Amino acid sequence: MGLAIKPPRSNLDLTRSWLRDCFGWFNFLLIKFNEAIAIVKLLITQRFGEVSEGISSQIEGLPLADVEGLVKAFLSFNSLEDLESWLQERLRS
Repeated sequence: MGLAIKPPRSNLDLTRSWLRDCFGWFNFLLIKFNEAIAIVKLLITQRFGEVSEGISSQIEGLPLADVEGLVKAFLSFNSLEDLESWLQERLRS
């Protein structure tokens, strides 16, 4: 009825486990980021119609902070030109 005592895990095992966890979180966050981009593109398409491949690529290339900014700015856009101007401003900064 004795408890089996497991030997301590090696540093290499702990490192591998930590890396697996990190890659898992990174993959999860990447999926969520891509989902956010897809939602933004869907909203833009619903409001203004299909956009060019160039605009679509620019949106996909935005960093997270700019995606959040785009969502906020999108609410004030009246036309596709507003979106294009916003994207050009991001490219200049």
